[in-house]
Amino acid sequence: KLTEEQIFSKLVNLEQLTFEVTDACNLNCKYCGYGSLYSTHEKRENIFMDFEMAKKIIDYLYNIWSVHPGITSPRKIIFGFYGGEPLLNIKFIKTIVDFVCNLNHAGVVNVSYSMTTNAVLLDKYIDYLAANRFHILVSLDGNEENNSYRIYQKNGRNSFWKIVENLD
Repeated sequence: KLTEEQIFSKLVNLEQLTFEVTDACNLNCKYCGYGSLYSTHEKRENIFMDFEMAKKIIDYLYNIWSVHPGITSPRKIIFGFYGGEPLLNIKFIKTIVDFVCNLNHAGVVNVSYSMTTNAVLLDKYIDYLAANRFHILVSLDGNEENNSYRIYQKNGRNSFWKIVENLD
């Protein structure tokens, strides 16, 4: 059983806060845990996370961090973005990054950003992600044949060459 003190200590020393920015995806991977092969998940409804909810969480944590010292000094936190495909909600991501930068102007926290992406939209946002020093985890299943289960939502074509082009 967790105590209130243990929970508070975990919040004070939180190392990563990850937002599922959307459950929407531009791919329809056959093996996806949210795909048609599985029935133990909530239905995807193309929901996009609301900034106001995220703001409340970040404000709450910053209030704790500004008063209570953490284990590490300087305090480090990774803001992570996950989905579906998080780049489908780039507006939310940019709003969070701007908000954190403004909130953290006193340097209360050493901030970094991470994202897990299928890389299909990477070419559109790579300059922004690089400028903000995002750590990027790309999901890719090997060669073109191995990747054949990772198909586009709209046309059913293999996404391999677009991902390779974007990574290059």
